[in-house]
Amino acid sequence: MQAMIDVYAKAGMDVQLPACEEGLTLTRVDFDEQGAAVVFDKGGQPVVMGCDLLVTCDTPDVDPAVFYALNDSSVVYDGRLVVDADFCTNDRDIYSAGTLAKFSRQYTNSFEMEKFNSREVGAMLAESILRRFVGSAAENSTHDRFTAPEPKMPKGVGSFLPGKMYGMYIALPHVFTLDDEHEGRQTKREPLCRSTEGHFEMHLDDYGTIVSILYVGTRRVDMARLSCIMGLNANYLDQLPAKVEGNQVRDILDFVGSPWASALFHDKFPDLRDTILADVMRREKDPKSDASGLALANLVQCAVLKFVQDNASELVAYAVPEE
Repeated sequence: MQAMIDVYAKAGMDVQLPACEEGLTLTRVDFDEQGAAVVFDKGGQPVVMGCDLLVTCDTPDVDPAVFYALNDSSVVYDGRLVVDADFCTNDRDIYSAGTLAKFSRQYTNSFEMEKFNSREVGAMLAESILRRFVGSAAENSTHDRFTAPEPKMPKGVGSFLPGKMYGMYIALPHVFTLDDEHEGRQTKREPLCRSTEGHFEMHLDDYGTIVSILYVGTRRVDMARLSCIMGLNANYLDQLPAKVEGNQVRDILDFVGSPWASALFHDKFPDLRDTILADVMRREKDPKSDASGLALANLVQCAVLKFVQDNASELVAYAVPEE
């Protein structure tokens, strides 16, 4: 709660907390043109409170109907459906993924599935089913059935907040976990904060990689678009850290949303980046190749120009020099 109050304060809003009431039992929530009214029962008497946001919680529990259904079918259930690296339960005809499932304890350092991007979980599950039914046609994947899959795609969460505000948080998977293996990637670097409306934070690790983005304000932010730059070095954004330090950027969201950055959000940009990195590494390992700074710069320039030319109909903000 205090963390959210701090974020509101940074966004220029004051939060006043009402006095706590004890012994209340929630009975119903009524809605009208003025907002929401929460009705509680206190010693047999109704207590009505107006609110913009209602947060409820309860102790973790197992739904009895779900438990007995699975138990009667001899499916292993340990708070959640237990699955292997192929998302398969002990019944080979039953697959499960998402927050209902968890990986078997035989996999050490496995991630909890709520730390996964849901689209990534769906793709992994589909690939697993294809491996079973298509067989050799799917054997080209680098699948290790003895190791639990590790998420790579960023995960984003967003919500409407009181005061007609919108909150959004995107982070790489390791930021959502307390796994000791990834503690070394935490950083003490100050986040990049520049926003003309609301509060914005871009967190970098010690290598300058973008690991998380937080925004609270009235602006609706496209999380899917921002997810494209997660995991990139911030220097991909036209030397953003240096520009922020030199007060050359007033609003980071506006800056990364400018036409010059459109290539970074193209769906084929990750393939371009992987190709360039592979070519650079190959040149550096081959003693007969020219791996000088000038040669590598020319390699990158040619690859980027070809990328822009091949996708000119979509990247209209770029001017390609004539040959």
